[in-house]
Amino acid sequence: MPKSTIKTKGMKGSYRAFNGEIKVLQKQGEWLYGVEIWLLNDKVNRNKWRFTDMAGHKDLFRGTPILIAYVNDGKGIGDGHNYRMEIDPKTGEERPSFTDATAERIVGALSDDPADFRLEERDGYTWIVGKGNLWRWYAKEVVEKIERDSLQGRGMSISIEALVTKSHMENDTEVEDDYIILGTTILGDHVLPAVADARITALQEIGQRFNELKVRAASYNAKGVGLPDKTNKGVKKTDMEYFSKQQLCELGKRFEGYTVLAAAKNENGNIYVCLLKEESAFTYTMSAIDETIAPEKFVSVNAQTSFGFDGGISVSVDTCEVTSVFTNGLAAAKRELEKAKKDLSATTQKISEMQTAENARRVMAAKAKADSVLSAFNANREEKVDVKVLESVKKDIEDGKYTACMDENGAWCGETIVEKEVKALCADAVMALDEKKANENRSVHIWDKLGNKGNIDNGDIGSLLARKGIR
Repeated sequence: MPKSTIKTKGMKGSYRAFNGEIKVLQKQGEWLYGVEIWLLNDKVNRNKWRFTDMAGHKDLFRGTPILIAYVNDGKGIGDGHNYRMEIDPKTGEERPSFTDATAERIVGALSDDPADFRLEERDGYTWIVGKGNLWRWYAKEVVEKIERDSLQGRGMSISIEALVTKSHMENDTEVEDDYIILGTTILGDHVLPAVADARITALQEIGQRFNELKVRAASYNAKGVGLPDKTNKGVKKTDMEYFSKQQLCELGKRFEGYTVLAAAKNENGNIYVCLLKEESAFTYTMSAIDETIAPEKFVSVNAQTSFGFDGGISVSVDTCEVTSVFTNGLAAAKRELEKAKKDLSATTQKISEMQTAENARRVMAAKAKADSVLSAFNANREEKVDVKVLESVKKDIEDGKYTACMDENGAWCGETIVEKEVKALCADAVMALDEKKANENRSVHIWDKLGNKGNIDNGDIGSLLARKGIR
């Protein structure tokens, strides 16, 4: 986005862009779309700029253009403030040029009527809010994109273009004291807005005259809907408040079995709900958000989906025909999902049964390993290790301590661990036996070892023969 100073004959100033957001748009007849734009406030924005005197500059927005740039051979709807600077051959001064293919172009205008601009207080800041329209004949692509985005609760960003003629600094903030409004640009989705909460919302009626250029654009509305001309005087203004995506989600809980596509509330508090059930479309009118849903108030409608072609040609198709393509595919997907769920359940059951059987086998194998290790340990011993030594390890086996033991290759190694445990227990048992035997040996008299219980060795021949076991 350029930040150059634009120099014009007899006027000098700095170009500034104040960003906002376009959220919802509503059709006015065949070619006109009324908009309400939250344009500018006196809060310090992300660029460290603060615009002042909202009341004194409010009327400067009257009659200014709404613009947009198209990029990527027209596939990219919206970009930045696209222009290039060139030298005026007559004056030698630098000036902006908007003749390139990707430069901004006018697609609508704000109203000329002072009554269509007001000041609004929000969160302690003052906003300038204005009304205008977009011209579908010249900008059908951006209108269709905004329509799609609004149904999904999303919006496009907008940016106010201004030529600042007087400013001063307050710390690191540039305060814009006087400025001229140049236009409002609809930005691309990839362009970060500088200001939060500025937005465009839908109006049901335009109700204002525009200058000759605007009237020429509006003349493409064959029925003159929303235009206060000679054939359409006194059209009542009605602002429709469209529900956000979150509000639609909450509202959808009231309509079980239906999908809520859109909803809007008028100035009288009536809520108009657009619904879809399977391949059929319905409308429902509520007098209050908390009223009881009555089955007899559902109205079946023959909704139409319009396909636009070059040259302003459009072909309408019954929306049910469109949705049937999706519902048929959804039904097939549901059948496949149910089959997959059944197959998964059967497979899971089979795996569970196999795992149970495998766990039982591992328990039996571990117990058998414990018995075989003890048997092998006692094979060449005169004094055997008691089988009770296996009681603790076998309890651990039954409790599943070794059932899930795996080695680094993912193979079960419970038997190997049990073998080590049993050998360790056997070693402890042998140590205990050896200690007991040693204690016994320390308490036996020498003559008891020689088999001469009660005989006293007097050192004679008889005692010597007795020590040798000779009688």
